[in-house]
Amino acid sequence: MFVLIQGSRSLWRLISSPSTITRLASSECNESSSMKMPKRPLSAFFSFMKEQRSTLQHQTPDLKITEISKQLASSWHALSDNEKLPYLKRAHQDFATFKEQKQRFLSSLSTEEKSALQSFSNAKMMKNLSRQRKAELTALGVPKRFRNAYIFFFSENFETAQGVLPQNKTLHLASEWKRLTSMERQKYQKLAEKDFTRYQQERSAWEEQMLAKGHQAILKTPRDKKTTRSFTQTGKTSRKTISTAQEKGKSSVNEQMATGKLSKEE
Repeated sequence: MFVLIQGSRSLWRLISSPSTITRLASSECNESSSMKMPKRPLSAFFSFMKEQRSTLQHQTPDLKITEISKQLASSWHALSDNEKLPYLKRAHQDFATFKEQKQRFLSSLSTEEKSALQSFSNAKMMKNLSRQRKAELTALGVPKRFRNAYIFFFSENFETAQGVLPQNKTLHLASEWKRLTSMERQKYQKLAEKDFTRYQQERSAWEEQMLAKGHQAILKTPRDKKTTRSFTQTGKTSRKTISTAQEKGKSSVNEQMATGKLSKEE
């Protein structure tokens, strides 16, 4: 999906026009050239994962994919700098080649097409970086994040909610949630507070484990720091925080259910 630059209708028409979509999505530069948009190369970490995965799967065929990823991530972080060097060099060389190929591709585009492609590339890059970090954290066994009160309510009532389509059920539950009294919401708020305590304990133990293994770089992000400050200053989950999380949770659940990415058990 191409990105709409706010306030630029002409650019949006260019991006969404069949000719541009065909040109960029199929990676064809022009009628006289067979050059294609180069694919961004793997990082050193993911190159190592790709190289070692088949070997580990062959050695341990009964091991789940998630467990394989965890083992490979631990193996990567356990490597010395010298052992990582071949992967880092290869990643550096691949990226240099990628930059050259990308430059040749861009030189074949018009100014408008370059702007459209840049907007699309920026959004895609941020999404890929987020996906890569999430994959690395999952591989290292990061604890599952806490659920808010609304998500507990949603999970409990999804099966019996009115509507056949997930989208209709989601809208119905959002409406039902708004009708609940403070007393009726207490049940779900207590579950949310208990789950947050669970998350704090598991996260603390996991961070200690990461520090002991020398994985300091993976620990803190701006979001992590903000979450830690907002919840650990008082030592417990505040009602205000739970309320804020409920509103954010509703939006997240609505989006995920609409795309089929959230199951009722979550």
